[in-house]
Amino acid sequence: MSTAGGDFPRWRRNGTEIFYLAADGTLMAASVNGKGSSFEVGEVKQLFQIRRGGPGWPYDVTADGQRFLVNTLPEQAVPAPITVVMNWTAGLRR
Repeated sequence: MSTAGGDFPRWRRNGTEIFYLAADGTLMAASVNGKGSSFEVGEVKQLFQIRRGGPGWPYDVTADGQRFLVNTLPEQAVPAPITVVMNWTAGLRR
């Protein structure tokens, strides 16, 4: 399926496709045929890039192979600045 390797394989429930994570973080899908006495690998497609987040399995796939749940990190937004007001009670007396 891959000459460059891959991790975290998942089968489509009907056994006609296998998904795996390439070394560069791309989720791949390979059509397979394991019926009979041989195992044939068909087209291998790049699906999308995954930005892994946290320990554990980085993704899961629905039984029909059409939707994915991805364990990822949230976008790193720039935090809003903090304003510290000193002696704010003095302003209440006016």
